[in-house]
Amino acid sequence: MKKRYFKLLLLICPITLIHEAFAQDFDYFAYQPVWRMASMCAQGYPCVASNTYNYVLEGDSVVNSVEYKVLYSRGTSVLMWFDNPPAGCSGSSTFDNVAGLVRIEGKKIFIIPAWESTEQLLYDFDLEVGNTLPLTYNNYQENITVIGIDSINTPYGYLQRFALAGDTWSEYLIEGIGHSKGFIEPINVPLECGYELQCYSLEDEAYYPGPGLPCLIVSSVSEKALHSYGLGLYPNPASTYTMIAADMPLLNGSVRVTDTNGRMILEQNGLSGQKIRIDALLLEPGLYIVQLYESQQFAGAKKLIITR
Repeated sequence: MKKRYFKLLLLICPITLIHEAFAQDFDYFAYQPVWRMASMCAQGYPCVASNTYNYVLEGDSVVNSVEYKVLYSRGTSVLMWFDNPPAGCSGSSTFDNVAGLVRIEGKKIFIIPAWESTEQLLYDFDLEVGNTLPLTYNNYQENITVIGIDSINTPYGYLQRFALAGDTWSEYLIEGIGHSKGFIEPINVPLECGYELQCYSLEDEAYYPGPGLPCLIVSSVSEKALHSYGLGLYPNPASTYTMIAADMPLLNGSVRVTDTNGRMILEQNGLSGQKIRIDALLLEPGLYIVQLYESQQFAGAKKLIITR
């Protein structure tokens, strides 16, 4: 009888240890989290704004005796058009804004948006398969359900990833991170906007969508940096390749190609020189935005049309 009891303990203990590993507490806002986002939104037809930006947490704020982290949105915005250029639909700018105040309570994240004064639920990550997502600041639908759960491993613990079904354009909800289209961006399909969560890092190392370099792209971008490079693309439209021509040599350049929904399609890093070749065969026919960076600072953008 004692032997059988001992064997039963051996069977139970590994299962318990696995459960505890996935159930451990995780301070979502520790370890300097950084989100890298891309978006493209209509600014009144035919003008659109292509934005690349970071969310970062800096400093604390107390509201009604409750302590919050201050969430900043920092990045660049490029105005462009799809038809004849209208007046005022060109140029680049930078922004550095407070997006809101956020705090953690257990597996929940709450937000006070920058333009509001009332706290709202942003996420509740205490979920199981079959659960319906609650209505929150960025979820307006009552029919989004969890259909599967796996996890992302970091040195600080596991983060669960929830596969979603229903009226959502996000494939996943990711514990502590947000969802596959953003952090405070809508989980549901937005009107005349496209968003993409490109990268999430902790302590200068990326863990979503996979391990890699840190996600911080903009810390301080001056107007001089924005206008120091002239940027050309030829041929454009392109079918097999296109060349990026900068009027000043790059020393630590990078190129990011996004679609019109802001999704990252192609990225090249560690570039130097004044001419960069892009393999157009890696891109499906359509319209893209080519963005050039020097030492992580935005340096220019152009539209690229791919034909076959």
